[in-house]
Amino acid sequence: MKDTIAPLDMVFVRVDGTVSTIAANVPATKRNARDADIARRNGIGRYVIELAAGRARTAGLRAGSRLTIPAIDAR
Repeated sequence: MKDTIAPLDMVFVRVDGTVSTIAANVPATKRNARDADIARRNGIGRYVIELAAGRARTAGLRAGSRLTIPAIDAR
């Protein structure tokens, strides 16, 4: 991802909350990196959760995991 300052885990999540794919340890990019030099990852999902590299593993996430995010009241 462009202008990312730290390596990330990208967790791709389907609309039903199921993790479809995890792209682990996606490298950071240098400022003003050329598009051709930017790390790219593909995944199928409605949402992508970005975590610090290695956190998906330590949280026990894997393809098929089911996430539940409680509703938040708007204020």
